[in-house]
Amino acid sequence: MEMKLPVGFRFRPTDEELMVHYLRRKARSLPLPASIIPELDVFHSDPWSLPGDLSEKRYYFWKKKLNSNRKIYYETSSGYWKCNNSSRRKGKQIVASISEQINYDNNHGNPVVIGTRKMWTFHRYRGRQTATSSAAARTSKTRWVFHEFHLREEVY
Repeated sequence: MEMKLPVGFRFRPTDEELMVHYLRRKARSLPLPASIIPELDVFHSDPWSLPGDLSEKRYYFWKKKLNSNRKIYYETSSGYWKCNNSSRRKGKQIVASISEQINYDNNHGNPVVIGTRKMWTFHRYRGRQTATSSAAARTSKTRWVFHEFHLREEVY
């Protein structure tokens, strides 16, 4: 899954650029501006095993499986990803720029929220690697973080 990019290439989109030019197009099955975001089940992967350069930000598409029980953590073999308290309910709203808002009907000059971003942190197991009701006592929070982006249904 290693990708060969030109020397000096940097992919540093804003939240809005990710939502408008990549995630929305992916959700609509439209061609992407560049095929540089692979599809990967991030929630079930340890952070150090994800493909890409560890010194750079990495981006992945993931098809979220809808289920009735809203999980606040996802387990891997070495720990679990946990949604931060501040992100758990709604996440941070991502608003379209003025130039992008003309693409939305009935906005009446008001800011258009195109999606949300939630932050997840990886917690690593210490010692035995099984989840129990007291698993949090046997884990340590790491500096591994990822941001999960959601499009509003009206934006599809």
